[in-house]
Amino acid sequence: YTDVWVSMGDEAEQEKRLLAVFLAGDAVINLDNLEGPLGGKSLAKMLTAETFTGRVLGQSRTVTVPTAATWLATGNNTLTLVRQGAGD
Repeated sequence: YTDVWVSMGDEAEQEKRLLAVFLAGDAVINLDNLEGPLGGKSLAKMLTAETFTGRVLGQSRTVTVPTAATWLATGNNTLTLVRQGAGD
């Protein structure tokens, strides 16, 4: 189980933190103390793909990790936003 603080506005930082969590091999990931909307390209890829490839922090190599995990998100005064698409 890992608590991780992720800035939803900084894609590069989001990717680095979440890749480190996957490298640790935890089965449960809690995005702790959200302060804004939950989203981002990296997070979307991690939630929908079977694997994620990224650069290891401080090194010039990339790794591919499995993304099988249970995701949780917590925060104070959070809101649920619903995006309606075609056919909804």
